[in-house]
Amino acid sequence: MKGEAKQFLKFIDGSDKRFIIPVYQRNYSWQNKHCAQLLNDLKGLIKKPDVPHFFGSIVSSHMQGGKREDFLIIDGQQRLTTISILLIAIVDLLKHKKVIPKDDRLIEKITKKHLVDEYQEDQRKIRLKPIKDDCKAFDALFGDESDFVDDSNVTSNFRYFRDRILNENIDIDDLYDAISRLQTIDIFLQKDDDPQLIFESLNSTGLELEEGDKIRNFILMGLSSELQEKYYEAFWNKIEKNTHFKVSDFFKDYLTLKLNRTVVIKDIYFTFKDYVKKNNDDVEVLLKDLLEYSKLYAIILNPMQYQNSFTAVLVRLSQLEFTVIFPVVLAILKRWSEKNLTDQEVTELLRVTEIFLFRRLIVGLATNALSKIFATLDKDVTKKAQSSQLASYAEIYKYVLLNKEESSRFPNDDEFEQALFSRNIYAMSSKNKAYLFSFLENEESKEQINVIERIKDGTYTIEHIMPQTLSPVWQKELGEKSQQIHEQWLHTLPNLTLTGYNSKYSNRPFKDKLDVENGFKDSNLRLNQYVRECLKWTEEELVERQSRLSKKSLKLWYYPTTSYAPPVEETNEYLLEDDFDFTGYTLVSYTLYDVESKVQSWKEMQIDVVKYLLEQHTTKIMSLCADQKFYDLSLLETTNNFTEISRSVFLYTNCSTRTKINILKKIFEQCDVEQSELGFLIKKDSNV
Repeated sequence: MKGEAKQFLKFIDGSDKRFIIPVYQRNYSWQNKHCAQLLNDLKGLIKKPDVPHFFGSIVSSHMQGGKREDFLIIDGQQRLTTISILLIAIVDLLKHKKVIPKDDRLIEKITKKHLVDEYQEDQRKIRLKPIKDDCKAFDALFGDESDFVDDSNVTSNFRYFRDRILNENIDIDDLYDAISRLQTIDIFLQKDDDPQLIFESLNSTGLELEEGDKIRNFILMGLSSELQEKYYEAFWNKIEKNTHFKVSDFFKDYLTLKLNRTVVIKDIYFTFKDYVKKNNDDVEVLLKDLLEYSKLYAIILNPMQYQNSFTAVLVRLSQLEFTVIFPVVLAILKRWSEKNLTDQEVTELLRVTEIFLFRRLIVGLATNALSKIFATLDKDVTKKAQSSQLASYAEIYKYVLLNKEESSRFPNDDEFEQALFSRNIYAMSSKNKAYLFSFLENEESKEQINVIERIKDGTYTIEHIMPQTLSPVWQKELGEKSQQIHEQWLHTLPNLTLTGYNSKYSNRPFKDKLDVENGFKDSNLRLNQYVRECLKWTEEELVERQSRLSKKSLKLWYYPTTSYAPPVEETNEYLLEDDFDFTGYTLVSYTLYDVESKVQSWKEMQIDVVKYLLEQHTTKIMSLCADQKFYDLSLLETTNNFTEISRSVFLYTNCSTRTKINILKKIFEQCDVEQSELGFLIKKDSNV
């Protein structure tokens, strides 16, 4: 690898040089705001003659199989493309005599030295070759404006540069001089250099690469130009489009499914590299798998485009915006695509998932438990399915969710119903309210009203039947307990509905709400069927509407049942981080850093784990021993309740299983070790 500081224009100078952006690079992504900063910097340079300005590095190498002066741009394509666009904008202004240069040869100088190789034998003589759609937009800048690609960043930035130069009367010769003082570090890779390692270590200026960009480079960079072109067209370009260019999110969900654990977005690139290394996947095999999953991802992101019997459920799930379910939905759709699940089974699985999420939302259970649940759900179901030839995937899926405990639980009917009719529904987020009222209105009818869109455009509003401010008429109608009724029922579901009448009439008497234009009597909404039959709106009507809505809600968000019954001696897996009470369970084995060990007791496991942590984190464990506030580790054997584990370090072991677990959690926290690194295989005690 050779590095040399030089003027940016000197780097691109040379009549026979060509610069090729490899297909594994991301599309051109600079926007007007980035061009604004560049032009501001250049205007600052105009005021400071002879002062250089560092403009980042450019990493290049010779193109395999190309001509001697064909350079692959490994890093720096955004800056190189932007400067080229700026130079084309200058030439365009000069050609159309919108600006007059002092140097009469400025058009020829810029064109021949930096933009075009007129002696190139190929039909395309433009020296910079961006990728695919960017290339089409870039080449169009050299022709008539009627042929420009209007929806491209390339075109937008060209027009931005051209307009600002004109509007601000920027001297064209001074601007070119400022561009010539931009400095770069020209890093040229030798034959034996590893471009991927160099790429990873660079801290370039410009837009930070997303994890998906890094993965694309990792997959394609080491291949020949022919294979890069082939794989980009056959796989990567399709993957980007299928995922709506949310490639990083797609890889997060793909890896979560494959690894059966949550993956942090900032760690996706290195996690993917480790995954590929462990699986030794052939590049083409890997890309085929990614493409197949990306097709399923497209269904999740835009279900209306792929009409299936389960489309309506996917649409509702998208309204709830729980993206943590994507890994398990991918798993379900993969089984469906392989004919291992029917449309009906997929619908049932998605419905159960929807109900699980919504019941938890209404009850107010913490959402942080969901990532772990859905990261491992397919693995948990698959493992049980392997030991049961009779039970279906769908039945086991329901069983696994129904048997979650504590903060991971599936709320039962009583808990769900009580929360649904006591909580402040009006204070819920707009998207969740829209989902709730849309499903209550449409149910699972084939004749659907697009409630969500009508709420968005203001056709419908979610209104209080009994108003937020009680008029004397309302107080009289509600009776002596009007204030109490108002406080108890105001923001609850029985008092809320969809209306099309103007909300400024909302504190009118109930009779007026019935008869007003687009009022309840004119309403054809199912939600208002009972309301329009009422002559008054008092506690009696609220109680009746709650009863009706309760029956409907328990039907729509039903509590699932399953025919699956696990073997009596069934074992279950949990992690130290799980909110689970291990009291009454026998420990079969534990897994620490993916190494499984069989033990006879919780005490044996506790001693083994702390011994290992003492070896790996000696200083931190010893500081815990010396901490008088931490009573569970000691340098002295104070009572028979402590066991010596090593180097005169004593651990409190004569305690309950729950206490042992809590001690381990504290020690893991002190050692900065993820609690997910310790897992347990347990079974119910036979005498419990």
